[in-house]
Amino acid sequence: MSNYSLGINAGLKILNDKWAGLIIANLAMTPLDFMDLREKISGINTLNLHNKVSELDQLNLLDLTEDQQITLTAKGEQLKRVLNELERWGDRHASTNLVAEY
Repeated sequence: MSNYSLGINAGLKILNDKWAGLIIANLAMTPLDFMDLREKISGINTLNLHNKVSELDQLNLLDLTEDQQITLTAKGEQLKRVLNELERWGDRHASTNLVAEY
């Protein structure tokens, strides 16, 4: 059970940061350059985006291509699938009291 909790904690540590989830979600369909990514994420300033992209790059979730496009790595693609499942779950339960309480 403790290994299971360790895995959940590792995933939630990344997903608990609203910017990380939004960055990964916005890169899910196509690589973007920095300014295009910034335009897609409402409310984040340039410094915060730069810092978060750097953190996700250090975690090997993002990669910067030679033409300055930010893309998901294989590890980032795996996390994207988790986000997709979480979105589907949220969509199914968005109108229930369970979600409304949070």
